[in-house]
Amino acid sequence: MSKVTPLRGISKITFIKYTSLPYLIAERLFLLFDRDNDSFLNFIEFVSIVLKVNSSDTTIKMKLVFDIYDFDKDGCITSKDVMTILSHTISIDSFKNKSLSLTEKAKE
Repeated sequence: MSKVTPLRGISKITFIKYTSLPYLIAERLFLLFDRDNDSFLNFIEFVSIVLKVNSSDTTIKMKLVFDIYDFDKDGCITSKDVMTILSHTISIDSFKNKSLSLTEKAKE
């Protein structure tokens, strides 16, 4: 059962369930903020997410998005990293269909 454990915090299952984000994005966020790697977000870790996501500082948000894409934490985002994220956020076929539709409209 996925509940908030008073002594430990929010479990990964609970976090993913309640974020309403694609699984991979929610999992990446969780892993980025679970600093002590105990598979729970404690109060400080959770507040850190809330502050970064709601920050008005564009640099903070860009760093957060970069970190989500940087799977191996090497400071670089590869085309493989981008495709992995995109494949979990949108249907590639849907993307291709929309691209074709836009191309056709541009020709008109």
